[in-house]
Amino acid sequence: MVGYPYWFWTDGPSSLQASQESMGIEVSLDATATSVTFDTGDGGSVTCDPASAPRWTQGVAPKQESPSCGYTWTERSATPSSPESAHTVTATTTWQVDWTAGGESGTEVVQRSESVDVVVGELQALVTG
Repeated sequence: MVGYPYWFWTDGPSSLQASQESMGIEVSLDATATSVTFDTGDGGSVTCDPASAPRWTQGVAPKQESPSCGYTWTERSATPSSPESAHTVTATTTWQVDWTAGGESGTEVVQRSESVDVVVGELQALVTG
């Protein structure tokens, strides 16, 4: 709903390690997620630390904002002419990948994105006397 704080986080690990030997050459990778940016589909965005963004749970008080990774939409995605319209929220995770292979080493920066549609509605109240 418009004006209601949403919490953002990512599932999965924030670091990965792997090594493999092939044809006498050992290749090692150490990847760390350094940030995740959520494009909120309405022109806004929020960048968070994927290792420390808290997950929402049922114990969170209503309307409590995320302490480090949240967003509040100010306009609805749905309109009377298009009631199922949605904001496409895209999470882009930036990974730092340190590698070694055959006596060489280096660092690469890699980004991966996933998207989901979020319908943001609006509640209105009518007070009658």
